[in-house]
Amino acid sequence: MIQLRMSVEQQGLVAKYLEEAPKKVQRAAYMAVKRTVTRVRKNLAKQARAEYTVKSGNVKRALTVSNPSYGNLLATITATGRQLPLAAFVVRRPVNGPMKVQVIRSGGLKPVKGLFQNDAAGFSGPMHRRQPARFPLHTPGGPSVPQMVESHAVIDEVEKDGEQFLAARFEHELAWRFK
Repeated sequence: MIQLRMSVEQQGLVAKYLEEAPKKVQRAAYMAVKRTVTRVRKNLAKQARAEYTVKSGNVKRALTVSNPSYGNLLATITATGRQLPLAAFVVRRPVNGPMKVQVIRSGGLKPVKGLFQNDAAGFSGPMHRRQPARFPLHTPGGPSVPQMVESHAVIDEVEKDGEQFLAARFEHELAWRFK
């Protein structure tokens, strides 16, 4: 029969690793959640761009991230904001006929009756009049960022990718800490 014994130093090392294990697991979870939040934010902007003709900077500006902490591993991404002006989307001004706007990528350019572009008070985006008088001018808007981000086409894709990435990242962080 073979008997193997650990030295006192090795036993102390094992006890030390067992003490540190909960801290390392918590740090691995924290880093995995933190990294996943940045990826989900990026993917929300990317998917919103895939569905709508909006720039990703407009979407990212409206997304607020609350990062996790070691004690509380909850992270949230909140979309806030008002309607984006039509100038944030694709606007074409043909020589003849009404101005055309494309908000949804699959929708194509749609003519908007009464829309015009002018440099009134420093704003050069599309405007229209609500009444026959010269002023006030109204700046029409498209959907808001929360509306774009909460559409099923965007949420489903991002949620699926986020769950897979979190699981893979947590495994990676654990493997790196316990190598």
